[in-house]
Amino acid sequence: MSGRLIGVSRDTVASVRLACAGAANCRGKLVLTIARAASRRGKSSLTIALGAVRYSLRRGSAATVRIRLNATARRTLRLARGSLTVTLTIEQTQPKPARNSSQRVQLIEQSAAHSKR
Repeated sequence: MSGRLIGVSRDTVASVRLACAGAANCRGKLVLTIARAASRRGKSSLTIALGAVRYSLRRGSAATVRIRLNATARRTLRLARGSLTVTLTIEQTQPKPARNSSQRVQLIEQSAAHSKR
């Protein structure tokens, strides 16, 4: 994955550019999550899934993977006025061994991104 900004289209689809570098095909799952404070004292924070998608790429290729945001993500992005910091987790199942990597990224509505230029 390259970059820390992820554009969100008007139909609430986040587009993430992935590349498969190596001798084998790549397969896995992308998950967007956000941490929220728990409503009760003594509870740890809650992790809320905002969208997920499975992907499969041929070795040496790159592609844009589209993640459809759920209702919670759409509402949270709207309340955040078009810009929201989330965690993107890449759960890679192939090539073996399976591994996970996470990074903080910022979701930006396309209309908001174009008006800031």
